[in-house]
Amino acid sequence: MSNIDINSIRNRIDSLLDSHSLHDAFAELRNAIDLSAAWELADELSAIETSYKYLIGYFIAGSADDRREQIRAEIINSLHSLTDRLTIHIEGKTSGTQYYLTRRFSPSSLESIVATYRKRKSELDLFVEAGSADTDTLRNLTVATESAEASIFDYVWTRFPLSAADAQQLEDLLADSTLPSHIKVLVVAALHQSVMQFYQESIVAMLLSLYASPCDEVSIAALCCALIAMHKYAGRVAASERIAQIVASLSDGSGSNFNRDVATIYFLLTRSRDTERLSKRMHEELLPELKRISPTIINKFKDSQSVRDITDLEANPEWRDLLESSGLQKKIEEFNEIQLSGADVFMTTFSRLKSFPFFSRLANWFLPFHTSHSTVLSSLEPGDTAVKEMILALPFLCDSDKYSFCLSMASVPEAQRRMMSSQFAQQNSMLKEMGRNLPKSREKTHEEIANRFIQNLFRFAKLNRHHTEFYDPFSTSLNLRSIAPIAPILDNADTLGIIADYFMKNEHYEEAIECFDRIMEIERDTVDASFIQKRGFCHQCMKHYHEAIDDYRKFDLFSPDNLWNITHTAACYRALRLNDQALECYRRAEAIAPENLAVCLNIGHCLLDLGKTAEALKAYYKVDYLDSAKHRALRPIAWCTFLLGNFEQSLNYYEKVLADNPSPHDYLNMGHLHLSRRDFATATGYYRQSLSAFGSKDDFMHAFTADASYLHDKGITAMETDLLLDHLAYSS
Repeated sequence: MSNIDINSIRNRIDSLLDSHSLHDAFAELRNAIDLSAAWELADELSAIETSYKYLIGYFIAGSADDRREQIRAEIINSLHSLTDRLTIHIEGKTSGTQYYLTRRFSPSSLESIVATYRKRKSELDLFVEAGSADTDTLRNLTVATESAEASIFDYVWTRFPLSAADAQQLEDLLADSTLPSHIKVLVVAALHQSVMQFYQESIVAMLLSLYASPCDEVSIAALCCALIAMHKYAGRVAASERIAQIVASLSDGSGSNFNRDVATIYFLLTRSRDTERLSKRMHEELLPELKRISPTIINKFKDSQSVRDITDLEANPEWRDLLESSGLQKKIEEFNEIQLSGADVFMTTFSRLKSFPFFSRLANWFLPFHTSHSTVLSSLEPGDTAVKEMILALPFLCDSDKYSFCLSMASVPEAQRRMMSSQFAQQNSMLKEMGRNLPKSREKTHEEIANRFIQNLFRFAKLNRHHTEFYDPFSTSLNLRSIAPIAPILDNADTLGIIADYFMKNEHYEEAIECFDRIMEIERDTVDASFIQKRGFCHQCMKHYHEAIDDYRKFDLFSPDNLWNITHTAACYRALRLNDQALECYRRAEAIAPENLAVCLNIGHCLLDLGKTAEALKAYYKVDYLDSAKHRALRPIAWCTFLLGNFEQSLNYYEKVLADNPSPHDYLNMGHLHLSRRDFATATGYYRQSLSAFGSKDDFMHAFTADASYLHDKGITAMETDLLLDHLAYSS
């Protein structure tokens, strides 16, 4: 039986079990077992089916049984597990994926692997304590210890189902206070990869229980893994009394700490969905712009003796003006703000540094960074202590990226590395001084650990060269509120408000509306009016203008003089071409802020759309008077005076418009003006410029045809426009 066969069968059985069609699931599974000759599974299937038939029999006989639903859930879990074991039985013999290749060559006993690791670790510790200068022996002992660590990872990752004896071995290892935290986090990551491959309730329960670990790195990593696994298997988790009890105990026993950490991880997982979008913007917007402007900067300052490095340039007024005029300053400020918010902006930077052999071992994608690792020792010189400390302290790099950084440092010439080490030493001193003055809260520490671990998971899911063989949790929305035991923890206005604001800020308006809707349900009579307004804004961005107006009008009851709310309500009316209502809103806004230029401009636009050209012109004159330097009213004044037949005044304004970055429509309107003055030759010249600026005859003709009624009002006949357009075609 091919891999495709078993995978399609597995999907069908899972679907049948999810819909509680157990009779058909038994039949499908029995047929698959017969085809694969997995006779050792046939007896188990028969025993499970017999139990299910007894359950049905007692039900038909009318026997009362409070545990009936739980028994059925256990039967469903047993069938899922049997299906997974059948999958391994078939694919384990022929599949060339990393999972099965590793499984085939993994030792058969966890106890022996752990014993080897403890022995290697003890030998390494004794050697380090002895203070020997023998670097070769140190490296060999370190590599041997790391190899044993990776073997533990591989075994745990590929062992299904995990036996009670293996689980006890892991619990003992995780509870051993003499072992470093990085091996424990590796075990957590291995359990995570195992359960993402094949579901095991016992592993999810173990991960949740590890939240009680005294080591923050283990506690938070385990909680991240448990929540992601519970999201993937939300249906099975919902039927698990065991998991529900553990979550309830943690929520009650750990109180706000557990609930707060769950909410924090929910936010971080939500934020992770924008990592690739941010990376794309970095790659396509900021970096190309930096490359484009760099020659200009170099040429501009190459003869300046006062400019020594980029910090000098940053302080130079000419440099600042160059940044601002190019638009790059705004982009840099935006990305600085994004980075300060904790978003992952280094995905693109380090994506090219994941091809080192170091990352061919799966365990290394999740390995917490520590300066005693052989990769760090071989990549950096013994005197590079400052560099090691600096990399270790960098708060915005995940562990995977820190190893990439070290590996890339190996190719840096010694002279440059010494210079970097000196600079890092100075910065380390500054960072330590700042750290003493800014003690971290427990919540902040947990957030940083979770963020770093999630970034490790994200790198693995997206950049591992075998990533298509693994389930990618970041390809979904990771809505933890879909997990039955977790939903009550997150179902509150404070948490939902934070998530909704993030969705709104990052233009995920549909998800934001869903969160705001739920907030309205929860709070009902005491809802914060700002949530109503924000929901209205999301509707407006999605062009749900009627819904947006409804929300804005509700908010108006709480704050009738809110200028932002009034103008956005007006904008929605304008989008619906309800200019009377829009004008009414803008008049209210004008009463609040009579010199607000945007309001005055929009009053003119509404009046113009309503055919009240003379009144519109008065509004535009007001704007021109208040803000003549920016010339925002030149175009509408030129157009209104044209419509009113004041051609000389219109010509005066259009000449000003054309002198300052004209658009294709500006040339078109100048052509209309001269055509209306019956200066056909001059009109043709401007139409030709408009056609060239549009770059498309279809676009030009669409714009020209849209203005036909205005030309007709000025006495230009259809024949005259036809002749002019043909003349334009012949002469172009």
